[in-house]
Amino acid sequence: MKPRIVPVLLGTTGAGKTALLCKAARIFPQLEVIVCDSRQIYQEMPITTAAPSAEERIVPRHMLEVLSPAEETSAFAYRQGALASIADVERRGGLPILVAGTGFYFRALKSMPGSPPAPEDVRLRVHALTHQERLELLRAADAERFESLPQLDPYRVQRALEIALSPPSGIESPAQNAAPSFAAFYLRRDTAELDQMLALRARSMIEQGMVEELAGVRERYGICPGLRTIGFDLALQFLEGTLSRDDLLERLFRQHRQYAKRQRTWFRKEEIAASGGPDDFETWLRYFVDQDP
Repeated sequence: MKPRIVPVLLGTTGAGKTALLCKAARIFPQLEVIVCDSRQIYQEMPITTAAPSAEERIVPRHMLEVLSPAEETSAFAYRQGALASIADVERRGGLPILVAGTGFYFRALKSMPGSPPAPEDVRLRVHALTHQERLELLRAADAERFESLPQLDPYRVQRALEIALSPPSGIESPAQNAAPSFAAFYLRRDTAELDQMLALRARSMIEQGMVEELAGVRERYGICPGLRTIGFDLALQFLEGTLSRDDLLERLFRQHRQYAKRQRTWFRKEEIAASGGPDDFETWLRYFVDQDP
């Protein structure tokens, strides 16, 4: 049997990955999507995370809206769920395709087992500390990790300290660690075209009710992990009356554009099998449909 090769569609936010997959699914009905997105993994925020609409969900999707906004997650947890989903699709004779916007999750899926959640006693201990106390304890426990972190990011400091204080988790079993090979297609858009698409996306999000959606999540769960997302800070300012609707639109567009730039920088470091525009994707994908099982 040939080694498994899972196709991957890479692209920045707003590049049109969802629309491209809907078109491909009409040609290749065996496609099932494994979502690789650190925001679309959360429920109750479809506008903010640009989750596929009901009409766009003609393609079966896995790892989409599987967590409450109140739940923490990690690259390790994502990896475990994604590998299980890939295996399930293949077992049923489907063709899994990974659709990746979060480069860190993609890299974790390909090449590292990651770190499991910390034990409950460790999480409670770290949660009770102030940010400064966490920094000091992390520096004492793991100086190398301390130096490599953005120390103003409270979530990453908390997570790093949990890992540093947790007992060794051992090595994953072969079944857990058995990942397929991946071949990635990068969906290219020129800067002017992408800017236009992102401006339309920002306007559509606001018109659909992004601010009200985020306010509802905050009311139900407080300041929770799901709200670590583009636009939440702007929604708060708008609700507080310190940001006009026009400024909200402009700054939301800029945040999405800055995020797309970071994604492009990340994806340049990945091994890309092919790249091109929407018309090139179908030809590339056909190879994986036709490959022998």
